[in-house]
Amino acid sequence: MPQVDEKALFRWARKEAFPKYLVERANRRALTAAETRILAELDAMPPRKIKGPVRITLGRTRLCDLTVTQREARHSIVEALAKDIEHDKAITKETPILISYGPKGTFKVIDGHHRFLAHKLQSARSKTAPKTVHTFLVHLPQADALRIGWAASTETHHF
Repeated sequence: MPQVDEKALFRWARKEAFPKYLVERANRRALTAAETRILAELDAMPPRKIKGPVRITLGRTRLCDLTVTQREARHSIVEALAKDIEHDKAITKETPILISYGPKGTFKVIDGHHRFLAHKLQSARSKTAPKTVHTFLVHLPQADALRIGWAASTETHHF
C-alpha cells in the first residue's frame, strides 16, 4: 500500500487539490505487478485516465464508515498504537489516515491501516475512546486513489 509523506498531504489539503504533475505522473506510470495484483484482489475497476483537478480535503470520519484495503497488519504495531490512544495521544491529528470513496457512503483506507485498526481496537475496549479519526479524503474511487498514492509514495509496504 502507498506510504505518502504527511507534510506533502497537509500542503496539498490546504490547497484542496493534488498538484497537476502528480495526477499526470499517476496517469503515465505503469503499474507494477504487485500493484496490479492488489487492484485485482480488491475487485477494483481497471485503471483509467484520472482527470484533474483531484480534490483532497482534511476532516474527521467516523470509524464505523471506514473499511480496510490491506489484508494484513502487524499486531504488535496495532497494540502499540492502541496504547498511545489509551494515553490520550491523538495519533491521527499529526498523521491523518488517507481514505477514498467506497460503496454506499463508506470510505476505504488507502494509507494508515495500522492507525485505523488501533483506533478501532481501542474503541472496542473503551467507551471513552474517540469514535472518529482525522482523515485526508481523496475525492476519487478507491482504484484511482491508490494510483495517486502510489505516484506520491516515498516507499511501499512489502508484506
